[in-house]
Amino acid sequence: MQLSPLERRLLPYIAVQAGLSTLVGFGAVLVHAEGGIEATVVYTLLMLSAVMAGLVLVYASGALWRVDSRRMGMAAMLLAASVLPFAHRHPGLLALAVGGFIGVAWGARHWIELRLVEDVGRDTYAAHVTVTSVVVSLVVMALSSLWLTWAGDGPQTARGLYLGYAALASVGALATVHRLPDTPPVRLHQPWALVRQAGWRASMRLYGLSSVMFAVGTVMSASGAMQALGKASHYGWVATLATLAGAAGLWALRHRRHAGNRVRTMALSTLGLAGAHLMLGASAWLPALYVLHLLMQAGISPFWQASEQVLHQRAMDFHGELSDRIAMREAGLWLFRMISLGGFWLVMHDASPVVILATGSCLMALATTLEFLLGRAWLHRQDVAEARPA
Repeated sequence: MQLSPLERRLLPYIAVQAGLSTLVGFGAVLVHAEGGIEATVVYTLLMLSAVMAGLVLVYASGALWRVDSRRMGMAAMLLAASVLPFAHRHPGLLALAVGGFIGVAWGARHWIELRLVEDVGRDTYAAHVTVTSVVVSLVVMALSSLWLTWAGDGPQTARGLYLGYAALASVGALATVHRLPDTPPVRLHQPWALVRQAGWRASMRLYGLSSVMFAVGTVMSASGAMQALGKASHYGWVATLATLAGAAGLWALRHRRHAGNRVRTMALSTLGLAGAHLMLGASAWLPALYVLHLLMQAGISPFWQASEQVLHQRAMDFHGELSDRIAMREAGLWLFRMISLGGFWLVMHDASPVVILATGSCLMALATTLEFLLGRAWLHRQDVAEARPA
């Protein structure tokens, strides 16, 4: 895998980011084990709010002092390192640590990627980033699962897990942030002015569909894991094996992705990912299907995520200050995540866990299909526009 100079500087940071992001799944499963699905919904809503608040607040603070990619990256790592040791039995603190880290860390990454990665190189870059993220996620999940298995179900098990993630964040702060490329300072200008732009309004459709998959999917995955597997350690090992299978497939096809086959790659990913979501719903009746769901999702998600990353970057290719576009994107994602998960729970909270899981999984499969159709239309219009003579 031949890396560009930008990738060599950025990938260590992305590796730590990917490792810490595995706590999204483990955290939701641990919260579900202690408080059930309602506690998981509340935790997820708080975590998603922390994602938005973290990014928007750090961008807004650029009006008060210099905030560049390195300072954002350092703030993200230090937030996780300082809050996670106290998150045991405190879902609110866990939501703050995980969500705040994701928001600020992605704030730094967006600021770099959208300034320095050109459209023609986005597919190769996305493939390299995805390979790195999958490999690191695999290692971190294996170590986390080993700890959960060795420590058992004692009261200090989750505390030890959170301390391990805090240590990883400390390593990220010390060893990766200084490698990030130089960027101009970030500050907000007139973010609300973007609402009048057709490009921003068009991007809301993409954000709405991807929000259903992330917000509802976080809760459904935790619920399915506890119904089918019963223990966080079992979830960890199955997820690790599934990610290993996904990593092997990603490595085998690492040279197949390029700008010319974006639509075909996303079409195949959509077919497999929608099937994986349906397997999750069916696991409510046949728990063994949860393992098949994880295998399918782990094998296909890297290809889907690479396609989705290109789409999200494409969705912000309109006029306006970059910092305003990033902040408004995050605000839009947060709004739709609250609506999708809050609305889903409002309608389904009296249903049985089996019905909730089946309905949520079907909703995710539908959102996946609609997002592909939207992305295909966008990419087709882009190809037509580029083919026109100047």
